[in-house]
Amino acid sequence: MTTLTLNSNPTRSASSGKAQRLAEISLALIVIFGLGDLGLTLHALSTTGMYEDNPLVVALIRSSGSPLALVGFKLVTMLGGVALLYRLRRFTSARVGAAIGAAAMAGVLVMWVLYNHSIVGLDLTAAEMARDPRWVRL
Repeated sequence: MTTLTLNSNPTRSASSGKAQRLAEISLALIVIFGLGDLGLTLHALSTTGMYEDNPLVVALIRSSGSPLALVGFKLVTMLGGVALLYRLRRFTSARVGAAIGAAAMAGVLVMWVLYNHSIVGLDLTAAEMARDPRWVRL
């Protein structure tokens, strides 16, 4: 009697398993870096204020004035994307997307470092900053 197997090549399944594990690591990094971004965002918003280029986030902050709304928005978007990529991790495009997402979030944290260094030397008054529609504060 012959047995039908969907993937009889053990080398292929082992490499596929490794690729999926790498995708899972990338997704974990997205969550870790995303939580770091969220923490830095909340800190900046509650202390000095900050420039925000995402018009959805600016509108959310201005309309709600609540850090909980921002936390909810960021968690839903981040975890929703991660869940989708996790579900599709058997596909190469999802694994590539996870790696790109992790690299992008690492880039966001680098941008935070650069932003924090530049904001220290910024010589603007509160009135000048408030005139810029991207400047938000909780």
